[in-house]
Amino acid sequence: MTSRHQFLDALMHEASGVRTTLTLDADVAALLEKVQVNHNKTFKETVNSALRLGLLKMIEPVEARRPFRTRILPTGPRTVADIANTAEVLSLIEREDYK
Repeated sequence: MTSRHQFLDALMHEASGVRTTLTLDADVAALLEKVQVNHNKTFKETVNSALRLGLLKMIEPVEARRPFRTRILPTGPRTVADIANTAEVLSLIEREDYK
């Protein structure tokens, strides 16, 4: 796989005999080649299996997640009237008398 994209003629639907040209990114082509070697399958079988598994996963319903909730913790009484008043907050932190 020397180019950035690999061209692949694959039978997408064997029964209908549809031949499609796919342009693969180099990383995808490398992964397909690795799976092909590890499973001792043809490139066509590897591509069809990968597409089948990926497409089945993509059409699965997505589980609804519970919304994330932040726990509120008591922090005690406020020592600053307005947190937006930077001078007052800094003087409190630096232990100066604020005027």
